[in-house]
Amino acid sequence: MSAALRASSARFGHLYTVFDPAPAAPPTGPLAGWTVGVKDNLALAGRTTYAGSPVPWDPRPARRSARAVELLERAGARVVASTAMDELAHGFTTSNEHRPVCRNPHDPDRTAGGSSGGSAVAVALGDVRLALGTDTNGSVRVPASLCGVVGFKPGFGRVDAGGLVPFARSLDHVGWFTRTVADSAAVLDVLVPGDDAPGPVRTAAVDVGDWADADGLAAQERAVAALGVRERVAFPWFEEAMAASLVVTAVEGAEAHHATLLRHRQRLGRGVRTGLTAGLAVPGAAYVAAQRYRELLRRRVGQLLHTTDVLVLPTTPGSAPRHDQDRIALGHGREADREPYLGVLTAPFSFLGLPAVSVPSGGDLPVGVQLVGRAGSERALLQVAARLEAAIGVPA
Repeated sequence: MSAALRASSARFGHLYTVFDPAPAAPPTGPLAGWTVGVKDNLALAGRTTYAGSPVPWDPRPARRSARAVELLERAGARVVASTAMDELAHGFTTSNEHRPVCRNPHDPDRTAGGSSGGSAVAVALGDVRLALGTDTNGSVRVPASLCGVVGFKPGFGRVDAGGLVPFARSLDHVGWFTRTVADSAAVLDVLVPGDDAPGPVRTAAVDVGDWADADGLAAQERAVAALGVRERVAFPWFEEAMAASLVVTAVEGAEAHHATLLRHRQRLGRGVRTGLTAGLAVPGAAYVAAQRYRELLRRRVGQLLHTTDVLVLPTTPGSAPRHDQDRIALGHGREADREPYLGVLTAPFSFLGLPAVSVPSGGDLPVGVQLVGRAGSERALLQVAARLEAAIGVPA
């Protein structure tokens, strides 16, 4: 298996290290025999954690694996590779200037999305059954959408983030990728055990206006038809929510990596240096204003989720852009910068810490459908996701 993984990575650039298995007793547990890829910003016992950077988070090998990895291994899963990412999770394309470009399995000339792109590609190719990622503004859901796999982000704090190299501490979520919703539900039972069995679930389609192109809107409408969604709700806050979230990301990222920036500035990639430096320059008043807006948005979205249980919308504005494409198409002939606007539809829900899942919806190139629920509704979300998958089918 190791040789096959290395050959696959040589073509798609989605794996950093392939681990040769050590002799062991047959695994037991609910995930016995599952192979796992782990994003490079999650600690693995005995290995130095780099988070896609030439500068290690800590030069010493980790004494223990990230908490999520430990739980998966106790359940019988086996880690076989570390996966590619944007340096320090700064980005939406897994274009890391220190590493080979990570390529989309549906079209290698297109981005896999990011910053957890390597994990999405590993699952899409069948190299692993499960891959862990992290999501700060959409970094699980965006690559899941563009690579045609299931990408699940539980609510903030629902998965223990111990052993994670931080990007923005109040926004970072541990999430995962699978081929099927049933597999995602099995992982949820291991990482977020509970008995929140869902009852009837009310769904509503979100009016995304011109924040999605024809492919994104078609993906949403396929889901609306498949789920029999009748209600539609307005959400006029996408851009301002993303802007506020990026302010918080910049400030908290600069705080987390300030020492690295001071000591190893020239070893960091240009984009990361720029982002961290900009975060240091953000006025404190702007950070406070962004946090106040967060509370306002939480009340607004709470009102929406008072009358419905699950919001249905595209995960990304459209399908994967080409690697050399700096602008992406939106609706009504509009364009926007590829970054950060690949995350314009996902950032608000990381900002609020709400659980969300991206489910493949068909199409010539993948575009996912995003389902968002209120805090603590992970299993209700996966119930709706399973209905959608049953109607549309699992991608080949």
